[in-house]
Amino acid sequence: LAFDPGTAACGIACAEVERDIWRILHLTCVLPSGPPPGDAIAWWWQHFAALVRQHAPTLIAYETYVWQGRDRTSGNAPLVWQQIGAIRSLGGLPGVHGVQGYAPPAWRTQLTQHGHATDRDVRWHLEHRCGIQSLTDALQGVPTSGIPHCLDALGVAIVAGDSWQVHQRMEGDHKDEC
Repeated sequence: LAFDPGTAACGIACAEVERDIWRILHLTCVLPSGPPPGDAIAWWWQHFAALVRQHAPTLIAYETYVWQGRDRTSGNAPLVWQQIGAIRSLGGLPGVHGVQGYAPPAWRTQLTQHGHATDRDVRWHLEHRCGIQSLTDALQGVPTSGIPHCLDALGVAIVAGDSWQVHQRMEGDHKDEC
């Protein structure tokens, strides 16, 4: 389960992999229409926790907004940090083995094997990892303004899943050494 927190929308993707074939389980975005009511972190957490209960992910990942010492957000930074706070707190839920943040340049490079990946590069790689029709079907009903956020969340989900698979393989290879 992965998130792309943002000021305009929060992209959300849930995907699973079997034998290097990715299947999209959930792809959506939340478009805030003003500040969430009451305690904003609790509002976001309830929304995100419902997705955890629905999909039972092993790993949760999100795109970070602070990298190279700079905060990428605008004056709406509190909205992004509320989302990130809610996402990071999901790590305490049963069955979740970790919450990992990925800086945009790092996950885009990992996904595309290209240091300066554009949105078009990301979409091409996602289409080939998940299937063009699968991605097109998953994006049905997503508002046009939310599509880039959904694609970023899916990219983060795939990179986190690939990293998790490598970790699991390495852990299995070294069981007798501990």
